[in-house]
Amino acid sequence: MDNITPGHNIQSFVIGQRAADHPMFKEFQKITDRKFKWQDIQLRVNDAGLIDLISTRDGSFGEIATGQTFRHVIENGHNLLYDEFDQVFYLVDPGGLCIEKEYENLPITELLNSKIQYLTVFDIGLNKQFNIDNDFEKITRDNLADFELKNHESEQFLKNAIRQFKSTHDKQTRPWWKIW
Repeated sequence: MDNITPGHNIQSFVIGQRAADHPMFKEFQKITDRKFKWQDIQLRVNDAGLIDLISTRDGSFGEIATGQTFRHVIENGHNLLYDEFDQVFYLVDPGGLCIEKEYENLPITELLNSKIQYLTVFDIGLNKQFNIDNDFEKITRDNLADFELKNHESEQFLKNAIRQFKSTHDKQTRPWWKIW
């Protein structure tokens, strides 16, 4: 059963709704001044108290559900945008849905084989405000293998560069307390 409408709601929680007006709001646990939690739902509100982000640990939209792997979603024909910095994926069509897991800075193959932990609904207007469609790499079933290979090669290059830097740096420097 779908309980998510991208860019609009998760269950009865609606983007743009005043959080304090929701019938269940009194049962919410305050995490920060702008973040609240109730069961598997997390809300973020803006300065005016309006919901601008809704996440669930137990939800589905069409064939996309928590507990599936990111790879499964892509291989089933869903086009995603990949945010390398935060390691999250945005659904291309329709917009307004982010699929993610706890941030762990995983290599791309591990990330793709990881299970989705959160489905997050956000205001589609943010796509334009933050240029989501143009800032992130599009991943499709057709380019998944190339995407994975390219990212794996980049990860290996960085590991080798860091290893070489540490090796060179460790030989050329003394601990700071021995400099004096």
